[in-house]
Amino acid sequence: LLGTAFDLVARNAEDLGRPEAGAAAVRRLAEAIGPAGIIGGQHQDLALFGGSTTLDNLESIYACKAGELFLAAVRVPAVLTALPDDEALALEKYAANLGLALQITDDLLDAAAEDGDQGKTTFATHLGVGGAHAKAAELVDAAIDALAVFADRAGPLRRMAETLRARTA
Repeated sequence: LLGTAFDLVARNAEDLGRPEAGAAAVRRLAEAIGPAGIIGGQHQDLALFGGSTTLDNLESIYACKAGELFLAAVRVPAVLTALPDDEALALEKYAANLGLALQITDDLLDAAAEDGDQGKTTFATHLGVGGAHAKAAELVDAAIDALAVFADRAGPLRRMAETLRARTA
């Protein structure tokens, strides 16, 4: 699938008549996937079993995981379409907040499951279940607030954030 992702980015650059943007977009995708991104975050996350970490370090790990994936999902199109800086920054804030909210929500769902991530340090470990729910809600609110620059054009992104807020499975 990774090969297909890179191929699609390159093809989209060509289809949009911006082949020169293809290299920058591919680089953004590679950064998101690589050791400083998803792969590195997943490696660090696996090390959390049986160990502990600070809340700041946990947030950093989660930012590398879903955060980088969500950021790539907005950065690549922003590069390919030459999105104005204010709109690209708004999408990055949206994606970073939503990615972290997703990871916290996953932790909460795992904790509620009988076969959850027992022995793993999570936001619920640090903040308690109620505190982790509150943090996830705060992040969803921040993600939605980041979309203000788009006015009504960001309806689907707002709905996606609200879907995460209501997620129970």
